[in-house]
Amino acid sequence: MRAEPVAELVELFDRVGADVAMYALDLATGEGFGANADRRVVTASVFKVPIMLVYAEEVARGRLDPAERVVVTEEARVPGPTGLSVFTDPVELSLRDLALQMMTVSDNTSTDVLLARIGGVARVQEAIETIGLRETIIPCGARGIVESLMSELGPALEAAGGDLAAVPAEVVDGLTALDPARTCSSTALEVVTLLAGIWADHAAAPDACAEVRRVMGLQVWPHRIASGFPDGYEWAGKTGTLPAVRNEAGVVTLPDGGDAAVAIFTRARDHRENRPDIDRAMGVAARRATEWLISGR
Repeated sequence: MRAEPVAELVELFDRVGADVAMYALDLATGEGFGANADRRVVTASVFKVPIMLVYAEEVARGRLDPAERVVVTEEARVPGPTGLSVFTDPVELSLRDLALQMMTVSDNTSTDVLLARIGGVARVQEAIETIGLRETIIPCGARGIVESLMSELGPALEAAGGDLAAVPAEVVDGLTALDPARTCSSTALEVVTLLAGIWADHAAAPDACAEVRRVMGLQVWPHRIASGFPDGYEWAGKTGTLPAVRNEAGVVTLPDGGDAAVAIFTRARDHRENRPDIDRAMGVAARRATEWLISGR
């Protein structure tokens, strides 16, 4: 019997000073394995995947027009480093372009505008529970996460001259946004279960699932899981980033056409802002997990 490389993967992240929860699943065979896969983790922006799914389902059922125009004003803007969050002026765009911004560049403003249009977090939570996910909780949108960070971390970060690594550890570790019991959270296993449902057209209407797959394939960030795969592999994913947290989940399509779903959630043991070593470790881990699954076919 083949030995799962769990210890090897945990050690990989241990070497870069991070704790990991991950799960990988061969969508063709149903074989999977993970490390700390049932541990509740902070999703960060990975929570935007179920929002995208609910939006796509509303469109597929004819309850939303994807071409509906929305004016996003300054009042609707949610702080963030990408997309409409860094725009200066009001902008008008369609619902489908809001969804595209939310998923491809993880735009916080687009997320909350779209979330309000589909019925808020209660509607998304209802959809999650209908799918059968019991450990996935979305208590707030992007604004709730960002505002808690600004109020709890902002003063300490300012006192540290903007250097996150110089903020006292007890401040960072006590943040609401980093507590799975108080923010958007799930497990690696449940996130992969959600992805498997989307790729099998079971999580929502087939047209809705197809749209989620299409948009996830347009994500612009290549530095985490995608970094572990050479040409010939395709990656459709969604990242999530917060202080000390680097996550990504998605599906890799192999050169032979097979698919493997992978979810990796990391928590650094220090609070340095730039951690390319952890990003690279995520790519290596995903490649190693995928190779192990393929070898068992």
